[in-house]
Amino acid sequence: MEVGDRHARTQPLGFTREKERWRTDDHDSGERYFSPRLQEPPRDEEFGYFARRREEDRVVIHVAGITAVGSSGVLHYLQTNVRDLFTKQGDVSFSMIVKCGFSSDTTVTSSELVAGPYRW
Repeated sequence: MEVGDRHARTQPLGFTREKERWRTDDHDSGERYFSPRLQEPPRDEEFGYFARRREEDRVVIHVAGITAVGSSGVLHYLQTNVRDLFTKQGDVSFSMIVKCGFSSDTTVTSSELVAGPYRW
C-alpha cells in the first residue's frame, strides 16, 4: 500500500511515493501532480497541498509541498484568497491543491487553485 492509498477512500487528495518521487493525487479526478521543479528540464512551477480539518473543538491546518516552494505557494494563494475561500467553504474540513510559479531564487510570483477545494 502506497502512502496516501489508505486515505483514498475518505480523503479526496493525498500524497503517494512512486519510484523515489512524491506526487500529489486527486482521487476524485484521477489527476496526478508531480513536481515540475524536479523534472528534466526543471520548470519554475510547483504544487502545494492545503487542508483544513475540524477535530472536535479545534481546527488543524496542513500545508505541504513536494518541495518547500510548494508550501510557500499555498501561503501565497491564501494571502489573497483566504476570505473568499472560508466564506464559500464555511466551518468544515476540506483540502485543495495549489500550483505556483516562482523566480530563480524561489520567490513565489503567482499561485492558482488547480484541484478542490473538496469537502470531507
